[in-house]
Amino acid sequence: MEKLIRNLRVLSLYIIIGIIFTPITSQVSAAGTSTTNKQVGKVYPGLVSSSLININLIDSNKKPVKPLLDFLKLYNIKHQGTLKSIKLAMEKYFIRKPGLERWDLVDTEQDAKARTEALRLLRNMDFIDPIPHFKVNVDYFLLFGATLPTVEKRFADFLAQYNSSTLQCKNIVLLAGDRKLRTHEIERMKNTLGVNFRDFLKDINRQESELTEADIMRYIWRTKAPASLKNNFQESKNLFFVTSAFVKALNTIKGNEQRPTTASTIEDWIKGCIPTPGSCHANVEKPYGIRMEKTLRLALEKYSREPVNLKKPFSITWNSPAADNNLLMAVYKDELARAYSQEYELKKYLGIISE
Repeated sequence: MEKLIRNLRVLSLYIIIGIIFTPITSQVSAAGTSTTNKQVGKVYPGLVSSSLININLIDSNKKPVKPLLDFLKLYNIKHQGTLKSIKLAMEKYFIRKPGLERWDLVDTEQDAKARTEALRLLRNMDFIDPIPHFKVNVDYFLLFGATLPTVEKRFADFLAQYNSSTLQCKNIVLLAGDRKLRTHEIERMKNTLGVNFRDFLKDINRQESELTEADIMRYIWRTKAPASLKNNFQESKNLFFVTSAFVKALNTIKGNEQRPTTASTIEDWIKGCIPTPGSCHANVEKPYGIRMEKTLRLALEKYSREPVNLKKPFSITWNSPAADNNLLMAVYKDELARAYSQEYELKKYLGIISE
């Protein structure tokens, strides 16, 4: 009996010590709203962990990192020094105009002159160098849509991981939008499929002129996935083709030609598939991976506060091939601005910043 009492006293002491020294992170109330401690920057208040959590454009003191400020100075971008003024300035001067795609962008004389120094600063912000493969076993592998050659590279990177057993996953999610395919993408599909191109169109119930980025995913799966992979992953069971409905809805309402974003496609996956919280992995090349990881993290943070089954939280791991050596500075600037805007929105949502 005395021994039991002593054990209880020791246990009580450990509990008290644990309460005193446990870090105060964000907590979710019954109403679903989050409250964060005042030690923002020292304790990350989010529910979603990420392997890229230390890649930031806004530092722990709620200030823009120095390489970003130097980059803006290099391009003579004026701002008031606040996080919001920097966001607005980059959105005005760096982000491509509505209706333009990355392949429409061109570099200016200023870009050519600043390139060497700009690349040095971008490297310091982790926008260039690769994040190599590392061993992961996850619930979801996410393949993000892009132009056909880029999706082929991303799927080849996935296969290299999967075949070497560096990556194991329970589900494969292929996310894409309704962007109409360009002529060279369709020709590439024709050349690969040959006489079976008509069968492919028939199977997906499409005309050639109707092909979209979402159809690239089915083409990739049909032509690039080995038989063993197809045997292990079956559609609607553990293989999911997600097509964003953003374009149709927006065009119907506003009559414009905007297309899905990474955020809207992720949102369609969440709403359409209602994924059980778990681990996610993606392999998007630099510089796009930085922005896309922050976009995914924000979407999962919001979803984690909905009435879902939270037996375990979401987590994100990420690897990235290096940026193309010949990538335009105009594309880098566009991505830098978008990544900053996503980080700003993420940290504002979490209560880290309040501007």
